[in-house]
Order: sequence, then structure tokens, then C-alpha cells
Amino acid sequence: MVRLLKALPLTLALAALISFATFAASCGSSSTAQARFVNAIADDTQALDIEFNGTKKFTDVGPFAASASTYVSVPSGSDKIQGFATGTTTQAFSQTSLVSFTSGKQYTMVATGTLTGTVNLLTPVDTNTAPANGSVSFRVINASLNGPGSVDVYILPDSAPNTTCFGNVGCPNPTITALPSPVSSINTTSAYVTVPYNSNGFGYTLYVTVSGQTTPLFNGGYSFNVGSVSLGSIRTLVLVDTACTDPCNGGAMSSQPILLSDLN
Repeated sequence: MVRLLKALPLTLALAALISFATFAASCGSSSTAQARFVNAIADDTQALDIEFNGTKKFTDVGPFAASASTYVSVPSGSDKIQGFATGTTTQAFSQTSLVSFTSGKQYTMVATGTLTGTVNLLTPVDTNTAPANGSVSFRVINASLNGPGSVDVYILPDSAPNTTCFGNVGCPNPTITALPSPVSSINTTSAYVTVPYNSNGFGYTLYVTVSGQTTPLFNGGYSFNVGSVSLGSIRTLVLVDTACTDPCNGGAMSSQPILLSDLN
């Protein structure tokens, strides 16, 4: 009995040490954020590898493309972000200031601007909690430096492909209003807006107008299908510039946004 009592403190100490090690490990694993990368650089003609503090995190992301809808772990805190021509050490861009990421959060990184000028990184925080079944949550990121200073965005359910109500009585209000350009603001990401799933099977069309006006910038808009009556879905649409070559004079917003399938 005495021998058992003497062994007990050692057992408790070992248990405490194991618990502490487990806690420390869990703290270490939570010191990362998650991110995905969108290449919206207007004059980029090559795929890019993206490094965080000298460590490659994204590989072979082509022009006007996304790394994936899935995320990778990236260091939290302040990171130095650099882009390289895929498979080489040829630097395409480097952020002059560090980019901050918060542990445990998910981000969509959007690189916009030009390689011959300045590349800007937009890093909005993502929310991927599923909306109610039979609904779709939309979010829009304005990454167009050459578009209007502020835009309204309409995401309308189609009763037939490429139809619109613009100019007609009873046209609905914009889905998103006064979304600024990254030229004038760092807050160029809308809130999530949830709408019912379009059960007639024709999906949605996105239209962009100058803020406060009702004439679409692009004829026909951008049509896409998404959602299900049995699930809740999330989509992010990134407004980008048209592709250009050096010196990229006279650029404009592209009629083809980048569509990210966030959930379902």
C-alpha cells in the first residue's frame, strides 16, 4: 500500500505532462489560418507560384484563375507574400508591406493590378456556414481597378437565359449597392446576401451597373447555374479587369467575373 502511494505522485505528474504536451500541440496547430488564391492580375500571361515567408503555398495558378475552392494552411500573423513564375525563381511580384492573417480564419486572397505596375492583394475573410436548404448566399469582391469607382450588382433569377428586367416597371433593387473599386477603398467585398434557390432551372444572371444607374455595363450579363432545393449553397463572384498587355492603358472591367464554388 505504501509503495502504491509513493508511485501515485509520479503517475499524476506524467499525466499532467502528457496533458500539457497535448495542449501545447493543439495551440501550435491553431496558429495557422486558411487561404485560397485568385490570380486577377490584368497583365499576367503565366502561371504563378505563391510563397508565404519563403515557403511555397500555391502552385501553378494561371491568369484569371483560382487555386481551388479548397483551402491550404498559411501562417497567421504578418506574412511576406511573393509570386514567382511557376517552377522558377523568377519573381513576378512581391508585396511591399506584410499581409496579416488571423489564426483560425479562412481567407480568399485576390491579387489584382499589374505586374508592370503594382500588384494589390485583397484578403477578405470568408464565412462558409451553410445557409438554409433551398437557398444560395452570394458575395461579390470588386477587384477591378479599371472599372467604375463604385458599382451596383444585380444577381437575378432567370426565367429564361439572358433575360433582364432593366428598363421595365418593377425591376428589383440591386442585390448589392455601392461596392467600391480597390482604387478608392480597401473594403471592396460585399456582405453575404442570401436568396431563394431558382427552382425553374435557369439559374441566375449577374449584371453590373455604375452605382445609382440602371444601364448594365455588359449586354447579356453573366449567366451561371448554382444551388439545389435540398441544400444551402455559397458562391463568391470576383469582378476583374480585362486582360491587357504592357502598358495596360485603357483597361476596363471584364464582362466575365471569376466564380468561386464556396459550398455545395
